[in-house]
Amino acid sequence: MDQALLEVFGKAAGIGGLALGVFLLIFRSIIRNNIFPKLHDESAYRIIRLMLVLTFLISALGIGAWLFETIGTAPQQGAVDEAAVKKAFQDIGGTGWILLGNYDSEKSQWGKVRYIDFVHANHDAFPEIGDTLRLTATRHVVILDWQTTKLERLLDRPGLDKGVLDEGDYTPSILGAGALVDVGDVSAGHFPGRQDVVWARVIPMVH
Repeated sequence: MDQALLEVFGKAAGIGGLALGVFLLIFRSIIRNNIFPKLHDESAYRIIRLMLVLTFLISALGIGAWLFETIGTAPQQGAVDEAAVKKAFQDIGGTGWILLGNYDSEKSQWGKVRYIDFVHANHDAFPEIGDTLRLTATRHVVILDWQTTKLERLLDRPGLDKGVLDEGDYTPSILGAGALVDVGDVSAGHFPGRQDVVWARVIPMVH
């Protein structure tokens, strides 16, 4: 019975439901032991009041955990349609860098990690300035040191001008799978025996 109750609470509200369910089982066990007739009225009152306060606090914390789990960690979709993509770039100066994937320059082919398809291009190899790309996955738009210098490093290249990115490099703009962009510049660090990590500075597709 107790296990079934916990399963119901867990399915209904995740972590928060489990927290509340466990506490209710403890509370029920105390009530069943019928200890209150053995206590003074004031002591019994204090215990009941404490249990009610704790029930409220644990319920509130449990609901907070459930909200964080279901809303705070929800995947970000990003801008896809033309108007939304333009708005995303307007907020950050009109352009920014996105990670395209890994490219094997020795074999002239993409590796397993690839986040784009070519649209208006007569090739399917290394991207070139002027190519139109369709994103196949959600991509965060990057500008180096965005959080501290905003547009000062707009043209600086991820992977070359800064090898390892941190949270301060990510702008608030996100492009979703299906978004169309044009390539304005390309950055790829080449190391013998390793695939290139390819970035492109992109703008909304120009018709």
